[in-house]
Amino acid sequence: MFFEVALWFVLVISLVSFIWLVIRKFSILKVIDPAKVAELRQQELKKNLVEARLRRKLVNITNVVWYKIKPLAKLLAIPFNSYSQRLAATEVKIKKSLTEHLSPAARFVELSEQAKLALEAGELTKAEDIYLAAIQLAPQQLEPYEGLARVYLEAKDYEQAREVFDYLSTRGDAGTATLGLARVLAGSGQLEEAVKSYHNAIVIEDALQPRLELAKILKDLGDYNAAFEQISAARRFEPNNPKVLDFFIELSIVNGQLTEAQGALDALRETNPDNKKITDFAREIRETAAKLKPKLTLKSIKISHKKTE
Repeated sequence: MFFEVALWFVLVISLVSFIWLVIRKFSILKVIDPAKVAELRQQELKKNLVEARLRRKLVNITNVVWYKIKPLAKLLAIPFNSYSQRLAATEVKIKKSLTEHLSPAARFVELSEQAKLALEAGELTKAEDIYLAAIQLAPQQLEPYEGLARVYLEAKDYEQAREVFDYLSTRGDAGTATLGLARVLAGSGQLEEAVKSYHNAIVIEDALQPRLELAKILKDLGDYNAAFEQISAARRFEPNNPKVLDFFIELSIVNGQLTEAQGALDALRETNPDNKKITDFAREIRETAAKLKPKLTLKSIKISHKKTE
């Protein structure tokens, strides 16, 4: 009985609370109109559509305006570009002025770098002028003389090159002078004298370049055995140099050294697989091997049979 009364009491209290809550929020529920909500959503959608349309119009207007003023902008850019060019020219003059006021040592280094770049670019006249300026600035330095001699060699002015190399020999630069003289003799067609000078240069300093150059001259003279000796010695310095391997294979084939040729060809395939001569070298090795292979004849068979008996 007591529990039933308690349950009815809780039920009545809950019902009264619900009725009071409905009465309190009734004013708000009256305000909320479903039709109004739908209308607000439509207004928001219209607003978004209008904004999107305005953005598109603005972009179109901007494109049209830019198309109209583009020629004017180009005209306005002409004096600006001219002004920029004048600024760049002024900057060059300032740098040149600053360079001229550098210390002699710094100026010499800069001239040397400029001369090297000019020589590498094939600008021989420019390189010559710069090297001469460097010599005038620091006549005690041998580097610009060596560079000047290279310029004359590139220009095939062998008389001038020889004068510079002779001067270097008097300054104690025997290695450069002797090798330079060999190149002068080779360039002017005095190959026999060039061979002697190359041998002298190798005695002073044994290196790859004089050996390689000497091998080429000996090949031109038809002395293939001596040329093969020189290229073999050159290969000791750079065994996998593609240029050296290329020439080594060629001379190996000419001299019938096919084992050496095949070994160098394998090395060339590893170091420079795109070399277009690889296929030709392989064919030449096979053809030479076929030529050197002794042919069987009836006479050779009889002789071999007698030796067996």
